[in-house]
Parts: sequence; structure tokens; C-alpha cells
Amino acid sequence: MRVGNEYTHPDDLDHYIRSIALYNRETLLAEAGFCAGVLSGQGQKRQVEVTFQVVPAGKKLELTAVCYCTKHGLWECDPVEVTVEE
Repeated sequence: MRVGNEYTHPDDLDHYIRSIALYNRETLLAEAGFCAGVLSGQGQKRQVEVTFQVVPAGKKLELTAVCYCTKHGLWECDPVEVTVEE
């Protein structure tokens, strides 16, 4: 999962991505938390990326990524339906 496919994001002390979470409908599957400066440092901009490995619960998932920016609040992507194949 990547935050900032179209835009890079600051990693300043007062403006950074604090967390990225992955949901299957209303169920939290995984979450990654970050501290200011850990991703690139003061004055730097980058795309924030994290990889989650989850065990699917069922044949179809409706995944939504949510990130929290300390300046702009919550950002949520459009849900993506995923079919699990064995």
C-alpha cells in the first residue's frame, strides 16, 4: 500500500503520516504507525509505502486503506474488491 501515488508527502515534525491502516469492510486487518522524521526527515517529501501480509477471511474482501496525516486528518481510498484464489 502506498500513500502518495500522485503526490509526495512531507515528513516534518508538525506534518507527517502518522499511520496507515487496512480494513476489510469495517474490520481492521493491519496498521502501521510512524513517528515524525522516521520516513525521510525534516524538509523531505516522499511517497509513504507499507506492505501488509494478511490471512484472508473468506473468498471475497472489500479492502480500504486509511491513512492519518497530522495536518489534514483522515484520508480514505475507494474500496477495492479482491477475490481470493486458492
